[in-house]
Amino acid sequence: MNIQAIVTFLLISFTLAWLLTLLLANSDWLHNPWFAPLMCLMVCSPGIAALTTMGIVEKRYVTHIRQLRALGFLGWASPLKFLACLIIAPVSFMVFVFGSLYLAVTFGLLDVTASALTSALKSALASTYSPYGWLPYLILAVGSELGWRGWLLPNLLPLRRVPAIVVSGIIWGLSYSPLIYLGYLYHGISMGVSLVAICGMGIVVGGVLAWLRLYSDSIWPPVLAHTVLTCANSAVLIAVPMLTGDQPTDMVQFTIFGWSGWILPGLLLAVLLGTGRFPAQPPSQATNLPKNRQQYPTRSPQSVPAATAGGYRGR
Repeated sequence: MNIQAIVTFLLISFTLAWLLTLLLANSDWLHNPWFAPLMCLMVCSPGIAALTTMGIVEKRYVTHIRQLRALGFLGWASPLKFLACLIIAPVSFMVFVFGSLYLAVTFGLLDVTASALTSALKSALASTYSPYGWLPYLILAVGSELGWRGWLLPNLLPLRRVPAIVVSGIIWGLSYSPLIYLGYLYHGISMGVSLVAICGMGIVVGGVLAWLRLYSDSIWPPVLAHTVLTCANSAVLIAVPMLTGDQPTDMVQFTIFGWSGWILPGLLLAVLLGTGRFPAQPPSQATNLPKNRQQYPTRSPQSVPAATAGGYRGR
């Protein structure tokens, strides 16, 4: 495991994100004309960090197809697995995001009926997105997933699967800390509780994203899943105030960012790990050994005859 590369990646990614946050912190950031472009750059900071680390530390450049393949930007494990993950990704993440609300209704955390919640979600989706409204989120998801699942996750896999899922999930969760600091996420909730909640989301949701990345050997299924996650959660943040009035949405309780949102992805992750369906590494890394490390059948040393006074005898 290349510790120097991982530390460099984290320093670049978090430093860039926090510098951009500080540019907004001392102003009315929500109405700042630079808010949208700076936010987009912040979301893409993991991808920028990954490409920079590859060039500076690892001396690998994405002008080579092999490096794009290693990042999961090109290629796949197999066409069937890739297609299956492209179908599973949007469906499962829609279920995760909206299912967290229905679980909240079931547990009594959200005092509305299931039918009223369904109507509010339909209205939010219809009023928010045009047929191509998801494209900006897709582009931003590429910048994010290129760093987290494209570069960081494979570099943490020497820790083994579960530690890699936990560590990468915590790091991904902590990457939201600038947004928590601004009050964009978990508004009105203490920083400590917010960080615990976001890291919990990072582990379970990030674990499913990690499976999509490793099983398909491509970043495009997690990119699609991340896009659906962002779009669907935006609809949730519009739909819930329709039902609760002026009360702020409790993101710790009943969104994908809270504990009720951990249940469904957590169950799926447990099944994948428990049934051995979670790959230990991307198939391309498992099969592409360097030529000088190709395995050859071992041969037992042959007996070499030794000269003696009476002739030759085996040694």
